Amino acid sequence: MNDPYRGVFDALVAAGWKLHERAPDKALSASELWPPDLRTRYPRIPAELTAFLGRIDECVNEDDTMWFLTAENYARSSGTEWNWNAWENLELEGCGDDEEESAAVRAFWNSYVPFILDSRGDFGHFAVRVTEPPPRKRGLLWFMGEREPGMGAVVHGIEELRNVSEVAKSLPEFLKLLEARLRNPDAKGPLSWMI
Repeated sequence: MNDPYRGVFDALVAAGWKLHERAPDKALSASELWPPDLRTRYPRIPAELTAFLGRIDECVNEDDTMWFLTAENYARSSGTEWNWNAWENLELEGCGDDEEESAAVRAFWNSYVPFILDSRGDFGHFAVRVTEPPPRKRGLLWFMGEREPGMGAVVHGIEELRNVSEVAKSLPEFLKLLEARLRNPDAKGPLSWMI
């Protein structure tokens, strides 16, 4: 049986990440990985994200400062130090009584599901867009405006967590970039300074 994640799993382990993976036939289903409240909030989670994360029980770098989120994180299990929405909660705490800013924080996180958290200095994350971007307004120079990432795109945010940049059009593309970065850390590429 061909395992689509074998390459990236092997690259993570070779780079010093601690990985506890599930066999392909033991992967968690969507209902096992995503609690009901997440499935309600995010009805369009890409199947590729479920398939990949459903294979991981733990995946953390050597320093315990960057990790893939797992079913335990999404379920807010007591054994996990960081919940899946830790950065959203941190931002909401910083909003205080500012309802407009709180609404902006919630609107952003309603469109993106984080799947990697990073605490190596400034907090960071990788997330998948789970909503369609709003239509672009056609103005005089509409073609010069920045495009929002499309549905299924992988984005990276650091420090200003909602100020994200697209790193891949899809999770499979991101995993290929990640594997290449881990196998050749000195090579320049889209994830050079992020991983």
